[in-house]
Amino acid sequence: MAILEAHETKQSNGVSISNMLKDVNLDNVGKFSIYAYTVQMKFTRFVIGISPKEDTIFINNNNIDDEEIYEFLDASIANVATVENFAVAKYYLERLFFNITTHGKLEFTYRDSFLISSSELSKKMKVSRSTIMRYVENGMEKVEGAGHKCYPKHNAFYWKDGIWPLRIQALQEQFKVRNRTDESLIKEIREQIEEYEKLYGGEFEEVFENVINGETNIYDLEEPDDYKDWLDLIKDLDKVRGK
Repeated sequence: MAILEAHETKQSNGVSISNMLKDVNLDNVGKFSIYAYTVQMKFTRFVIGISPKEDTIFINNNNIDDEEIYEFLDASIANVATVENFAVAKYYLERLFFNITTHGKLEFTYRDSFLISSSELSKKMKVSRSTIMRYVENGMEKVEGAGHKCYPKHNAFYWKDGIWPLRIQALQEQFKVRNRTDESLIKEIREQIEEYEKLYGGEFEEVFENVINGETNIYDLEEPDDYKDWLDLIKDLDKVRGK
């Protein structure tokens, strides 16, 4: 707690957290905890809790170089507590969390006043509600169980234009890929295989029987890439099931 109190005093005088922590013997988890706490306190009008999910696994190696991330976090925390600066701080805090963990996600608990409806968000962004739903499929944050108002206000900053939508989509996809279970991966692969089965009207062995028995060369097929991709999916499914 003494470290946090010292931070609150020094940060108000323009001293960055990373500089303050250079002389403090903290591992990556300790540094992350300081930054998470500071972001929560700085933007307390928006968020009331930031914590890792229970299934989080931290990396034991404490020599991870995240200097650039620390610099962006320092800058966003030092600035005025606006929605835009919170959005920047949140993104880099999540990137830091991703870099020092092998599994898990960071959970943000927002104040009710910071959540808006899809109608309000669509007006802010000047897009349709169907576009909002498409953004959600691509990684836009939506708070489950929050009712009608379930969209954090910073979504309007992330998804309006520019480079931020790409950054958010990439980071959320990274979390999704590394956190998915074998069960969810099997489901995902099966769904892709079923799409091919619908497209070709049968299972792989039926559709490509002549290729399998050597009567037809795959490069004589109309879409040889479909054969390769479908076969790769089957191999991936067998591999996951065989773990």
